[in-house]
Amino acid sequence: MTVNDFRADDDSQSASRDSVILDTFPQSVKSIVADKGVGKIEEKDKPNKHVDKQNKKESKKITPSSPPSTYDVFSYKKHSMDYFTVNGVILRTGYADKKYWYILVIKELLDNVVDFLWKYYQGYSDTSVTVYVTKNDSGLHIKIRNSNSQNIPIFQNLNLIFDPEMRYGSKQNEKVISRGMLGDAMKQILALPYVLIHSSDDGTAFTNEQWNKPLIIRCNGKESHVRIIVDKAKQTYTLGIEEIKLVDDTDTEIEVFLPLILDLDIHDIENFCRTYPLLTTDISFEFHMLDNSTEKPEAKGEVHYHYVNGEWFEEKPIQASTAKRKVAIDVGCPALHPISTKWNNKSSIHSLMPEEFVTRVTSVYDQKSITLYDVLQRLREGNNIKKTDENQMSIAQFLLNPDYPKKLEEEFWHLKDALAPPGELSLPYSDNKARKQALVSRVCSIYPLLDPGKAVYKVMRGTYNDDKLRKVMHQSDKYGTTYTLDKDKGILRYPFAIEYLVVPYKTSALNDETTGEPIDRSSKFIGSVNYSFSPRSNEFEGDYQWDDKNGYPITSTSMTDILKALGFRFYDYSDGKIKIPSVIVVNIISPRVDYHGHDKSRINTHAFSETIIEAGKKIADSVQTFRAAGFKFHKERYHDAISENKNVKKKKPEDIVRAFIQSRMRRENT
Repeated sequence: MTVNDFRADDDSQSASRDSVILDTFPQSVKSIVADKGVGKIEEKDKPNKHVDKQNKKESKKITPSSPPSTYDVFSYKKHSMDYFTVNGVILRTGYADKKYWYILVIKELLDNVVDFLWKYYQGYSDTSVTVYVTKNDSGLHIKIRNSNSQNIPIFQNLNLIFDPEMRYGSKQNEKVISRGMLGDAMKQILALPYVLIHSSDDGTAFTNEQWNKPLIIRCNGKESHVRIIVDKAKQTYTLGIEEIKLVDDTDTEIEVFLPLILDLDIHDIENFCRTYPLLTTDISFEFHMLDNSTEKPEAKGEVHYHYVNGEWFEEKPIQASTAKRKVAIDVGCPALHPISTKWNNKSSIHSLMPEEFVTRVTSVYDQKSITLYDVLQRLREGNNIKKTDENQMSIAQFLLNPDYPKKLEEEFWHLKDALAPPGELSLPYSDNKARKQALVSRVCSIYPLLDPGKAVYKVMRGTYNDDKLRKVMHQSDKYGTTYTLDKDKGILRYPFAIEYLVVPYKTSALNDETTGEPIDRSSKFIGSVNYSFSPRSNEFEGDYQWDDKNGYPITSTSMTDILKALGFRFYDYSDGKIKIPSVIVVNIISPRVDYHGHDKSRINTHAFSETIIEAGKKIADSVQTFRAAGFKFHKERYHDAISENKNVKKKKPEDIVRAFIQSRMRRENT
């Protein structure tokens, strides 16, 4: 900036303006002015006479800018607001496709119901769950009802259950066979409608639209309406809970209304609902789905033009009327046996890291009435702990001791010494013969072309011990993959189990005996964790290294990848060396399940990797290849099959060719 920028034309005002201008300059400029005078500098820097007059006028208007601020402006964002953003939902659930968000609501509500019934109704054979799903043009209505014949209290302290600032629930810090998001599900379901109606915001709106329909809970003789109002600008929310007394009814019912922002196919919901009860054979399920949405009108026929009396007229195509789809789907899965009374589903100290044990104690909500002894008794090893003055203190009183971390460390190792790690995991289904029969019945009701007589069921047990050396992928690039040997702290040791069921297709479903042509089918993999299925298939991604029968090393990235290497194909294909297409159900059962970050859709499989590989090999050994099953392949991959009817004569090659040509001719004619 030069003195010229601040020159004044009016001599009468120059003295006062000079003093103002001088104050804005740095010290070095002030000294020059003091020596030579402002007048001399102005004369030296006098502008060219050809300068545009307009520029002179504009230069008069310019004023010196204020010095830059000496401090920064900091901003903040509450973690609790992640419940109300698209990115927050993706981070918490692992699902970017919003179609899965709707199905996830059904899954999480069902998970909570099954955990509740398994815990409180062991020995009962009349437990039931009924699901109603209604789709219309603007929304999805979900209602899930479960039996609670003993009227066991549920959904206590709703203000805490739905508080986004905390996780609150009875399953917190428990390492047991359990389902669901462990304290997150209900508050995310409550927040989801707000996220959906703002999922397409482009930043141009000044309004903050709210969802006006409540989440409704009916339990223990009362009805509660829960709403949440979100102020995104202030990063605040207001939770509203209204309770209404009802007539005596012990069943529990949750009702959720979600805005529909995409073309959700009711059959996607149907597929999930048919799969969910597959492994839960001790509870009755009913699903009632109704698509009440309106078909979008589509033009029928092409536009035609007619020339009449010297003019062209356009004949508009006939428009399809907007009609209700009225798709009604009912699915029933009756319980096949009572809930087991022999199942011991209790946390063990050997499944906990020290930090998790400390959190288990210090995060108790009601610290004034719950004692340290109460917390320890909830562990498998707690039954061997005697009462003392110290462990009968309330949690609040115990934490007042500045040495409480050292005291908890002593309790941790004392519990580990009290009982050895459990050698075998207690399961809710212990009769393998009855279990196989129940699962085959469920699977074949969904896939009727399977051969139940060739079904194979097995439970494989293992123990995770983090004291062992394990091979871990270190780096993978174009030059290959390098591995390191890793060893953990030697603290965790817990049992787990992997159950699998394999049911191949019937021979008649793989070969068209009329035409002699093959019917290519694919194998289907259905992965489950603790008896619960995700909206998106869980293929147990991980780092697997193993050797084939010839001793060659193989690297796989998922269990389906292992099965592919062992001869299965998960797309329509058939060949002599390929395994007969089958439905493969694999369920990992573990008291401890570690997830990849906040993403609950993917688990860390390193604890189970060796057993998963062995399970894959046994699955492959239990299913024949096409060639071993008697199928004969020709050059074009068309094959014969040995007919299941022994009275049918063996076909000659010319008969097969003739049938093939005839079928092709029929296709061309149609």
